[in-house]
Amino acid sequence: MTRSVSAKSAWPAPVVLTSGTRWRFRRREATGPGPWAPSIAQALGGVAGRQRAVAWPTAWRVFSRIQAHWPIRSELGPHQRELPTAALAGPLPESLHLDGEQLDRLDLELSGGHLDLAAHFGEARNLRCAWLFAEYTVDRAQELFVHSGADWWHQWFVDGVAVFDTLDHGNGAPLLHTAHRFPLRLAAGTHRLAVRVLSGGAGWAFATSATRELKVRDEKKARNPRTLPGAGLEAERAFTVEDPTAYVGLTFIGEQDSTVQLNGQDLPRPEPGMHYRSIPGLPATLLHRGSNRLSRTWSAAEVAASIGVLGLRPFQHSGDWRRLHSAGSLQGTAATAARIITGPFLGWASASSVSLSCRTSVECAVTLHIANQRLVSQAGLLHQFTVDDLPADKRVPWIMTPGAGRPVRGFASTFPAHAASDTPFDLAIYGDPSPQPQVLALVLARMHAARPDAALALGDLTSDGRHDELWNTEYDDLLPAFFRRTPHLWVLGNHEEGCPIFTRLFALPGGQRDWTTVLAGCRFIGIDGLQDWSAGSERLTWLEQTLSAARERFIVFVNHYPAWSSTPHAGLGADGRPLQRTVREARDTLLPLLAKHRVNLYLNGHAHCYERSLPPEGVTCITTGGAGGFLYPRIDPSGGLNPHMQIFVPRHHWCRLRILSDRLELTAYDLEGAVIDSLSVPGRHGP
Repeated sequence: MTRSVSAKSAWPAPVVLTSGTRWRFRRREATGPGPWAPSIAQALGGVAGRQRAVAWPTAWRVFSRIQAHWPIRSELGPHQRELPTAALAGPLPESLHLDGEQLDRLDLELSGGHLDLAAHFGEARNLRCAWLFAEYTVDRAQELFVHSGADWWHQWFVDGVAVFDTLDHGNGAPLLHTAHRFPLRLAAGTHRLAVRVLSGGAGWAFATSATRELKVRDEKKARNPRTLPGAGLEAERAFTVEDPTAYVGLTFIGEQDSTVQLNGQDLPRPEPGMHYRSIPGLPATLLHRGSNRLSRTWSAAEVAASIGVLGLRPFQHSGDWRRLHSAGSLQGTAATAARIITGPFLGWASASSVSLSCRTSVECAVTLHIANQRLVSQAGLLHQFTVDDLPADKRVPWIMTPGAGRPVRGFASTFPAHAASDTPFDLAIYGDPSPQPQVLALVLARMHAARPDAALALGDLTSDGRHDELWNTEYDDLLPAFFRRTPHLWVLGNHEEGCPIFTRLFALPGGQRDWTTVLAGCRFIGIDGLQDWSAGSERLTWLEQTLSAARERFIVFVNHYPAWSSTPHAGLGADGRPLQRTVREARDTLLPLLAKHRVNLYLNGHAHCYERSLPPEGVTCITTGGAGGFLYPRIDPSGGLNPHMQIFVPRHHWCRLRILSDRLELTAYDLEGAVIDSLSVPGRHGP
C-alpha cells in the first residue's frame, strides 16, 4: 500500500512554530553588538573589502550538435577539441567547424547566471562538447573575480589565452553549490570570452557570474569602526510557544547542514556522517514555555572568509568563500501527528520469517501487529522488526503504528521451503538507478507489475546515500507499493558513500553489510565490495568459510562491482591489471574462490549496461546496471578489456531470476518488455 490518503482523512499536520516571524541579523564587534537589521547585507553594510557583483555577459553564442538522443559511444577527449587561437580571439564567430563538421548555432541567454545546455542541444553523455562565446567591454582597466561552474568539465579563454580549466578533476560539486573562482585582469576595451563545456554522464550545463572588490578610498572611512574588518555576525529568529508539552518532537527545515541553535543548544543530528536538509527527531524538551530563539553566530574569521560572496548568484559559495546565510523554520509534531516518513520496507525473509523496517518523523516507539503477534520497537527514528514462527509460503497482513500516530497497513509473504519445477520462485534484480530517478520509477513499475516473490537491489540507489532526503525523493517515494509488498535484499554501491544508516534503514540478513541467506533452496551471498577483499583479508576468510559450509544446489554471489567489464570500469594500468581496486580484487581473489566452490552466478552492477561474461573459471558473470544510470558504451570493440564477453547491451533494463528445482533461469527485459538476454544455469554437482 502507499501512504497517500484522501483529503478528508489526511495526516495531522505538524505546527510551524516560527510562523509569522523572520530572521534578523546584527554585527558583533569588540565595542559590542550593532543594531538588528532585516538582512545580512544591511547588517554588514559598513564592512570594507567585500565583493560587489558586476554586470557580466548573459547573452552567449553557443555552438554544438543538436541531437535529442546522443549515441552511446565514447566521445573524443578534451585535448582533441581545442580551437585555434584565431577562432578564440577574433570577433564572435558566425559559424564553427569542429572535427570537419559544421556545428549548430544557438544564441542563448543565461537565466539567473545559469544555462542548461542539455535542454537546447539534447541529452548529456560523457564529454559532449559545446563552445560558448561572449563579448565583454570595460571602460577602464579592472581586476575581477570570475565565479564559474559546469557540469562536468570546462575551460575558459580570454582573448584567445587559456586562463582557467577544470579538465583534470571536473566540477567537484553540484553545479550551483560551489563555484570555481579565478582572478581576471582586463585592460580597457572589448574582450572575447570563450568557454568550452564538456558534459558529464548526469548533465550538461554552465553557470557564471563576476564580482569586484570594493576599496576603502579615504583614511576617514578606514578609521570608522563600521568599516573595519573583524566583525562577527549574529542571526536569530524569535518565536513564542504557549505549551511545549503539546509536542513530542521537532523538525528543523533549513539550509543543508546549517549550524543552528535552539535556545542556546545545538540542534542534534540523528546520525553522524549524514547530511540533513530537514532535521527530524529533535527533542521537544529544547522548547521553552513562552519565548524561544533560533540562533546562529559567525566568528570574525568566518565573516572575513565569507564577505566576498555576499549576494553572489547563482552559487551558494565560491571556492573557500562560504556565503553567509541563515534560513530555516521549526515545526512541532503532536503525538497524533507522528508518522512513518520512509518505508515501511519489507527486508529479508525466509520460509518462517519476515522482516520490516521504517523511519519515523519523531523519536517514538513503533508497534507492529502481524499474525497474532505484537512487537514494539524502542523509541527512535529508525525501526526494524524480525517476525519468526510464521507458516511457510503464506501471505499475512500487518499493521505498523508510529507512537500515537496513524497506522500503515500492508501484507508480507513467507517463502516456500524448497523450489519445485511447478512452483518457480521469481527474484527481480535491478541496479544503478542513480542519477535518474525518473527511469528507476519506470523500472520499479515494470517489476511491480511482474509480481516477483522478492527483489535484489545491487547498489547506487541514490546519487549520494549520505544525504538523508534522497532516500525518499530518489528511492522510496517513487513506488512505495513495491517496497511494501516485495521482500528485498540490498548491497551497497559506491554512491551510497558508506551510508551510516544503510543497515538500519534496510533489514539485511544478520544486520550486516556482508550477508548470506537461502531463498527457495538457493543460497545468496551479498558483500560490500568497497571493503578489503584482498588475499588474506578477514572478509575473504569469512567468504571462504561461508562457501565451504554451503550445501545448496545453487549459489548466487552478489557484489556491486564487476570482475570483468567492457566499460571504462575495467580500464587497465601499465601492469595490465584493472586500475580500480574493487574490480582488481573481484578478479584476483573473489572470482577464483567462487570458481573453487562452483558458484553458479556472479551478479553485479556498477557499469550502466547489461553484459554477460563467461571467464575461464566457469562462473557466469552478469552485469545488470540499467535501472537509471546514464548508459555506458562498450569501449573495447576488439575485446581487449573483456575477452570473455558474450553479450553487451547498453539499454535500461531489469532482470528476473527464476529458481527451479533443477536450474536457474535468468531473463533480462528492457523497459518496453523486450527480452535482451536469457540463459539457463544448471545446479552444482555435489556440495
